[in-house]
Amino acid sequence: MIEYDKEEIIFTSSRKEKSKTFKISNATIKEIGEVCELHFDNFYNYEPLTIAIKPNREIFKEESFKNVRESFNNGSYVFVIRELGSEKIICVLIACDMFDHEPDSGCFKNEKERQPYGGICNDIFDFIPTHEETSVEKPGEVMEIDTISTDANYWGFGLATKLIDYLINIHPITSTFKRYIINASNEGSKVIAEKNGFKIVQRARYDKFVNKKGEYPFIGIKQILINKKLPISEEGFVLILDK
Repeated sequence: MIEYDKEEIIFTSSRKEKSKTFKISNATIKEIGEVCELHFDNFYNYEPLTIAIKPNREIFKEESFKNVRESFNNGSYVFVIRELGSEKIICVLIACDMFDHEPDSGCFKNEKERQPYGGICNDIFDFIPTHEETSVEKPGEVMEIDTISTDANYWGFGLATKLIDYLINIHPITSTFKRYIINASNEGSKVIAEKNGFKIVQRARYDKFVNKKGEYPFIGIKQILINKKLPISEEGFVLILDK
């Protein structure tokens, strides 16, 4: 994992007229377990595509943890937010330099690596829209935001928006990149990216996706989200920010 200046960034944010103070810092190897738990909780319980296919929880958790651990070891940037005075991680962002990573590989680079999730989970990775190939000639040019996860108890404080801003405008290394890319699988993630200046370059509707078996696995996703009282998301997006 990339090391840099350990200085923490302190900021205050409000939700429904209630203010709290938070701090941004670089995640450490000792915090990998907590980062894994937060990432898994968000992806399993609130990610529209995961909710729609209902994968095996334990297998999904094992592979999710594996993916995050690899991020700590392969040079990704891992930033976290805590409420000031607390050690609990409540928001995490993972991003990587695309010079050293395959674009849009997500957790897996090929069909075989996806299988532990269960066959139907391949629908997620086949659906997610992929941006047009970006030419990356050297390190420090293009950064891809792999994931952003926020503790549901802190939704509404703008923490994910703040982490993206920190990544593209403040951090001494990541703020020097020329292009930033994010795959947003729901409306909320899209809005967060747009607040930071990202523009939509591709989009795809869930109910129009047909998998390799000729099935429509996400056809009922809107009603599922309504039943769970979660934000309605009907599309996935690719957004890009060029400096």
